Amino acid sequence: MNEALEWCVVVWNFADSQAAGKPIDWGTVVISLISGLIGISGSWLALGWQAGRENRSVRAAILAEVGALLDLAELQKYRTQARDAADSSSRGFNTTLKLGIPEHFNQVYLANAPKLGVLREDGVRKVVRFYQLMDSVRADTSEGGRLIDGTAEKSAYKATLKILEEALGIGEVLVAR
Repeated sequence: MNEALEWCVVVWNFADSQAAGKPIDWGTVVISLISGLIGISGSWLALGWQAGRENRSVRAAILAEVGALLDLAELQKYRTQARDAADSSSRGFNTTLKLGIPEHFNQVYLANAPKLGVLREDGVRKVVRFYQLMDSVRADTSEGGRLIDGTAEKSAYKATLKILEEALGIGEVLVAR
């Protein structure tokens, strides 16, 4: 509030000197402009610093979640289970596939989806593709999914295996950066 009043005083003094026919005190004008630029620069630098921190924290959070999902996939042997189901299905056996991917596997991604613009374009593409592919696999291998109770469509198991392998490959590239 005081800053606005100080600027008003400078403007009034400037206007009064012109109205009274007095010469302009350029020293006052220059000092006012410099102090205004310093104030604006400070805010601009602080916003840039904050945006940089947000960029790093959003990236770190999403990559941590991707890494955790990769660890979970390895520990729970998602790839092996999907490969075994695809092999069994192709040999004519009636098989089911339940991977147990948690329903809320993408909470960090969903919370930060509006902030994905702070990431580089190629990184955003990979992150979104990873989560969409993993969500497809989760939908197929969870309660109500087409592979949970078995299906007559034998190519569905191979398709899900291919989607899972692509998602895990993208995740590994993201985490390796």
